[in-house]
Amino acid sequence: MNIKENRLSGAATTEPLMSLTNKNEFPCHIFPKVVQEIIHDTVECLNFPKDFIASALLHAASTAIGNTYVSSWKWSETCCSWMILIGRPGVNKSAPILFAYAPIAQRDKQFYEEYSQGGSGNDESFEEFELSDSEEFAIPKSELRKTIITDCTIQGLVVVHQNN
Repeated sequence: MNIKENRLSGAATTEPLMSLTNKNEFPCHIFPKVVQEIIHDTVECLNFPKDFIASALLHAASTAIGNTYVSSWKWSETCCSWMILIGRPGVNKSAPILFAYAPIAQRDKQFYEEYSQGGSGNDESFEEFELSDSEEFAIPKSELRKTIITDCTIQGLVVVHQNN
């Protein structure tokens, strides 16, 4: 065992050196091997902090799952989570989030392209309907579906919740 001075209290400790460095490290072993490899590669190649990329991937997975699955025992829980990354300016907080959310942002981009082309998701032909002069027929307006919300005003959230 190595005797090492504790950085916080200044007291000497006889804990192994390995336990001091791993004490507050993010538990990446909880992830599947593929995700562990992504975390390792982004830490090594893109210089992402390990806890930031692991947290961002976990939160992105939670966002992707959404309310699709519910865990029930004595109560029900969805996969809804909140994340806050706290760090000094310049410690690379934004890049891991952008990396983790890239597939979801790509899906939102596809939704926007469909919306801008006028697609409503219902490709029904309206030519087969014959209307009398007294009937009115409204063609359904296409609605923009979103996963990532950037307009967090009350009005913006109402529209997003109506369309999703």
